[in-house]
Amino acid sequence: MGRQTKQANKKKKKTTAEKRRENLIYRIYVGFAIAFLLYTCFAEPWIVGKDYDRLLYFTALPLSVGMVVLAIVCRGWLKEIFTEDGNLPKDGILPKIAAVILLPLMAIVFLYPTVGFIANVIWDRINLNEAQNKPAKTFRCAIWDFHKKRSTRGSNSIYFNFKGESESFNVSKETIKKYVNEDPKDYYLEITVREGIMGNYVVDDWDVVKRD
Repeated sequence: MGRQTKQANKKKKKTTAEKRRENLIYRIYVGFAIAFLLYTCFAEPWIVGKDYDRLLYFTALPLSVGMVVLAIVCRGWLKEIFTEDGNLPKDGILPKIAAVILLPLMAIVFLYPTVGFIANVIWDRINLNEAQNKPAKTFRCAIWDFHKKRSTRGSNSIYFNFKGESESFNVSKETIKKYVNEDPKDYYLEITVREGIMGNYVVDDWDVVKRD
């Protein structure tokens, strides 16, 4: 009886510790998610230009490393899901296939607002510091669409070409109202930028200008 009581208490302590850890992780995640949302809406600088290197080195790579670290940290939990005494559990192979598909998606949902957010802020700071030392340049870019959002999930946007790349700026409802019924060919986007890193440009100012 005493031995069973000790085992029960030990199991209870382990469960309590796990719940505390889960609550801590949840609070950290919520904090990062809120910070990520606020930064994206109010503090993230406007960038135009090639985005491939940024996506590779400051999004895909950090997320990949984060998934490896997460798998190592959670290896005990993963072992319980996929194995039972070194063999497949009794519930069969289909739940394991579902786990293989869903777990990476869940990891990305967790990592993007945390690890991805940190990497994004680091990239923005490096890019801004580089751009501050460069002279401002002004470009006239062809506009190809004034887009008014059709639902609550969409965005009011101005689509244009910058150095051969398609770009867009999300704008306010009041701004898009001025141009939504206009022909984009009658306007161009005058944009002032400073060159940053990896072929990206930090936007200082922009304006929609009617062609003569």
